[in-house]
Amino acid sequence: MLEWLGIIALFSIAACLSPGPNNIMLVLSAINFGLKRTLPHYFGVCFGYPIKIVLISLGITELAAHFPMISFFVRLGGSLFLLLYALNLLVSVPTSTNNQRRPLTYREASLFQWLNVKGWVIAFSAGSLLPDYGTERFFASLVVGVCFLVVSLPCYYVFVFLGAKFRHTKVGLRYSQYVSQFGTVLLGASALSSLYLPLNV
Repeated sequence: MLEWLGIIALFSIAACLSPGPNNIMLVLSAINFGLKRTLPHYFGVCFGYPIKIVLISLGITELAAHFPMISFFVRLGGSLFLLLYALNLLVSVPTSTNNQRRPLTYREASLFQWLNVKGWVIAFSAGSLLPDYGTERFFASLVVGVCFLVVSLPCYYVFVFLGAKFRHTKVGLRYSQYVSQFGTVLLGASALSSLYLPLNV
């Protein structure tokens, strides 16, 4: 049991810290809007991601097996969302008078997890670590969800903190726009690459 928990914990850490849309978006949000305004986005990721993993582990993935078009719409929807988000950041130059720009809300960040292709890959992988059926799978799914929640809170906060810290340095004040634009390009590349990622593993 302890060995299995260790595997789940390491898997959760790797999933949260490995490059992906959530990491980039949180850094960009903290750079553009600061730590306090990014917190709803941060909590939406931290709570929305584990809920998705639990539901997928409990068998919602069977829908994708019976309806292959779900995979297509997940890819397309996730990619379009990321591209529109990146485009919004690129065309909206951060200034003190620009009040139309805003970070993602808790609900938007939570819902985005269902369009996050990397999130689907991670969730399928997590499901492969669980028992095949029965009550054991149900409780194991809850344990995995709680583990992801506990791990994601400090892991994703690192990205928010680094983005906010950079925002308030002399270098950040001078080059935040360029760093934001570079991160936005990476986000766009992530959106395009997600079209080629397999949803099932």
